[in-house]
Amino acid sequence: MQRTKTSLKDFIKLSESPVFGKKTIQGLLRSILEPIAQGSTKAFVLTRLIDKTGIEGLLRRIEYSRDVEMHEFVDVAKKNNLIELEFVLITSQRYSALLIWDYSEVEEKNASQLYFLLNSVQINEAFEILQKNMKEDFSKSFYEFKPERRDNLAMNQAVFNILTLLNENVLENDFIEGQAANLFTQDEFNAHFESSRKYIKEISHEIKNQLSIMDIYSKILERNLGADNKSLEVFRKSLNIVSSQLEELREFQNVQLAEKSLFETVSKAVEMLAPLLGERGNEIVFKSTKACIRANIDENKYISTLINIIKNASESTRDDKIEVELSKAGAFAKVFVTNYGEKIEEPGRIFASGFSTKNTLGVGLSVSKRYLQMQGSTLELEHSDESSTCFVITTPLVEEVSYGFD
Repeated sequence: MQRTKTSLKDFIKLSESPVFGKKTIQGLLRSILEPIAQGSTKAFVLTRLIDKTGIEGLLRRIEYSRDVEMHEFVDVAKKNNLIELEFVLITSQRYSALLIWDYSEVEEKNASQLYFLLNSVQINEAFEILQKNMKEDFSKSFYEFKPERRDNLAMNQAVFNILTLLNENVLENDFIEGQAANLFTQDEFNAHFESSRKYIKEISHEIKNQLSIMDIYSKILERNLGADNKSLEVFRKSLNIVSSQLEELREFQNVQLAEKSLFETVSKAVEMLAPLLGERGNEIVFKSTKACIRANIDENKYISTLINIIKNASESTRDDKIEVELSKAGAFAKVFVTNYGEKIEEPGRIFASGFSTKNTLGVGLSVSKRYLQMQGSTLELEHSDESSTCFVITTPLVEEVSYGFD
C-alpha cells in the first residue's frame, strides 16, 4: 500500500534511493533546466535552490524567457521543515520533471538521497503539498500543461538505474582522485588503472541494458506520435549517440585513424551545433584557409571534441558569437575556437579531470584532450583574458594542396 506523503522530505525518504554525489546532482539539475533555458517551449518552473553556484547564468536565461513562468518557493506556512532541502519542479509543453535533494540528511559531505521523476502523475502530488504552504496560487499555471496521468514506472526506473550507475562511476573517480597522493609507485598506479578500466566496461554494459529499455519506449512513442515528430527524432538521435559513446567507453583506447579532410570534419561539427546555438541566440562563424588540409584522424572522436569545446564556448560567451578558424602552420593544422566571455580564473587546472568552471562533472575537456592525444594531436588553452578565451587544436598534416576559390 502506498504511504501518504505530507512533505517533500517524505518523497526522498520513501524512495529509499542510494546516496548521490553533488556532481551527479548538479549535472542532473542542469540537464532538466537546459531545455527550458533554450526558450523554445512554454513552461512553469518552481524552485528552492540554496546553492546556485555555476547555474546563475542558466537561471537568468530561464527567468528572462518570455515563455517561462518561474518562481522561487517561499514556505509561508513554515510547516514543511525544509531547512536545507532543495528542489526543482517543472511542467511544460514537452515534459514535466521533479528533482528533490537535501545535503543535510546524510553523513557524507556534499551527498544526498535523491527523488527524481519524469512525466509522472506523482509530480502533481508534490505540487499540491507545496501549494498548501504558498501565499500565491499557482495552480492555473501548473495545470495548464496537464502533467501525465500515468506513473510511467518502467521509464522512470530505467532513467533512475542509469543515474545510479553513472553516480557510482562519479563516486569511484572522486575516490581515485582523493587517494591519488597515496599511489606512490607506477606499479600500484597501473594496477589501479586496470581495475578502473574493467569497472568502466562493466558499468557501460549495464547502462547499455537500460538504454535498450528507453529505446523500446521511443518506438512506442513513435507509433503514437508519428515518425516525423521532431522531439522524438532528437530523443532517438541522442540515444544513438549515447550508445555509440558507451561502446567507445568500453574500449576507450580504441582509435580508428583514417585520412580525412579537416575542412569537411570541422564543417560537420559546426553544422551539427548550428541549430542548438541558434536556439540559444548564439552565432557561430567558421573561417578556413584556402588549402585542402588532410590529416590522419579518428573523425568521430575529433568531431566529439570540437562539439564539446564549441558548446562550452557558447555557454561562456557574452556577445553571443563563437568563432571557429581552421589554418595551416607549417606541417600542422590549427583549429581555433574563440568566445568573448569571462576570463578563466584557474587556467592551469582547466584540463584536470573533475575541474569545472560551471559546477558540472568536469570531465569534458579532460576527455577531449585525451581523445586528441590518442590521434597525435594536442589541445591547449591559447589564452584567456578579460576580452576573450581561445582553445587551439594542433594536428599533424598528411598533405596539403593549395588552390584558389572563385
